[in-house]
Amino acid sequence: MNNLICRKAAGLKPIKGILAGILALAIAAKAGAASPTILSVDPVNGATGVSTSKQVVFTFSTAMYTGSTVIFSNATAHAALSSSPVWSAGNTVLTCSPISAWPASSQVTWQVFGFDASFNQLTGTTTGSFNTGAGGGGGGGTGTNDHTTLSVGLLNIYDQNSTNVPSLDASFAYSFSANVTLASNFSASAISIQMPTAAVSNLNPSGGQPEDWNFSSFTTNHATFTNTFPSGTYVYSVTSGGNTQQVSINLSASITQPGAPRVSNYTAAQNVDPTQPFTLTWDAFPGGTSSDYIAVTVGSWNSPNLGASNLLTGLSNSITIPANTLAANTNYSVGVSFYRYVLTSNTLFSAPYLANGYKVTGTRFTLLTGGGVAAPVITNVVKSAGNMAFDVNFASGQTVTVVGSTNVTTPQSLWPVLLTTNAAGTSFHFIDSATSSSKSKFYRARNGN
Repeated sequence: MNNLICRKAAGLKPIKGILAGILALAIAAKAGAASPTILSVDPVNGATGVSTSKQVVFTFSTAMYTGSTVIFSNATAHAALSSSPVWSAGNTVLTCSPISAWPASSQVTWQVFGFDASFNQLTGTTTGSFNTGAGGGGGGGTGTNDHTTLSVGLLNIYDQNSTNVPSLDASFAYSFSANVTLASNFSASAISIQMPTAAVSNLNPSGGQPEDWNFSSFTTNHATFTNTFPSGTYVYSVTSGGNTQQVSINLSASITQPGAPRVSNYTAAQNVDPTQPFTLTWDAFPGGTSSDYIAVTVGSWNSPNLGASNLLTGLSNSITIPANTLAANTNYSVGVSFYRYVLTSNTLFSAPYLANGYKVTGTRFTLLTGGGVAAPVITNVVKSAGNMAFDVNFASGQTVTVVGSTNVTTPQSLWPVLLTTNAAGTSFHFIDSATSSSKSKFYRARNGN
């Protein structure tokens, strides 16, 4: 997989849509054409007692572009969920089957991003939820998020290209991330964060997901990073209805930055049989305890998220990827991350919040199935007039998916899909016009869907 970070000038207007402008062809949709909508969902929005093996079926008003994406989440445990999508003949019905069973006694939420075959963007109701067992969720919210989450993270990012120890990433070795996800019954007019240095930065709302507010920064200079984002207390100021309240997150020096993970069976991960379970292993978390956390992402598949009862603790050194989770002859970008964190909770504007401060060190590498094929490569980057454009080189006959996010710390499985194509030849040109408000935006090109 090839990763690209594109920096943008500050002071530009907000993003108009997280999926807008995926290609010049997409932008040139017929003026005045009717926008596609979701006609029905089974199970219906708000359904209770849903089977944990239930397929979720979306019926659309017209033929859809098959790169359209559905994101499922466990709102009870605040974890991403994986599904296997299948389109009907005519591309009007999308059936999503859980790769693992939906979690029992939980609220499962869904959000659909997509276009019709003429690249008119999906409109109408594109989010919803259902409850398994007796129902999940709870808390103060009325929709997909039952409370507000505020997080601050200091990240070190490494790459592993052999059995040797990983090395610091050459492009963004040190990263800072501030993220707020608002409860569904709550809105904010402004959110900022004050660093321990007293400097203040504003968070920007995501155009496609307005409940998400983000600020991020990265550098390859360690001294610059620690001077700008030192250990200490970070203070969020959240303004709503003309009133401002504050939430403090203490990333004290006693929360030490973890060492870099090293994948111990790197060689085996270069030729994985996807029809069989594969156990990925790594060296022990130095000084890791049961109070620490380990996260693993393999393409769109990921280990249990922080807050789940079966998460990987700092004492774990392996995880098994189930059989038939991965596709044959495909390269997957894999991340193994060691977290130290502090969690606090209280109320913000009389509604519950969860504050998460963390220091994380992650290692990225490429996993190949069945011998694999060459990963697609992003090249010839050009920025002009609010657009970001680049070429993607790939192997002939290869299906390529491009994803993008303004927040590099968001799990890759949650990055919106900007394009999936099996274009003829070995290269195509990509234009993203939805970048105008972001200081930085991150892109990845991967094999497969």
